[in-house]
Amino acid sequence: MEQAEKELDGKPQLFEIPLEVLLEMSKVRMANIKKYDRENRLKPIKASLLFDATLRHMLAWYQGIDNDSSTGCNHMTHALYNLAMLYRDWE
Repeated sequence: MEQAEKELDGKPQLFEIPLEVLLEMSKVRMANIKKYDRENRLKPIKASLLFDATLRHMLAWYQGIDNDSSTGCNHMTHALYNLAMLYRDWE
């Protein structure tokens, strides 16, 4: 059977983002819900706090420490999640 055509020019190709990265970021989110309340993510956070946390996680990763001791999630994933939150609040 011939498949229908769909115009994709200029539209985001979300399948190009590695799904394993999104899944790992969601684990960080779920760990944050345990630490803070679910609605906490809706509140703005100072960019300096997110940037500082990102640098701490990247430094830990660079030093060979794979996972955050309080969440069990990978430090790189924590950094990515923090950058996503930083981007969300960037104006």
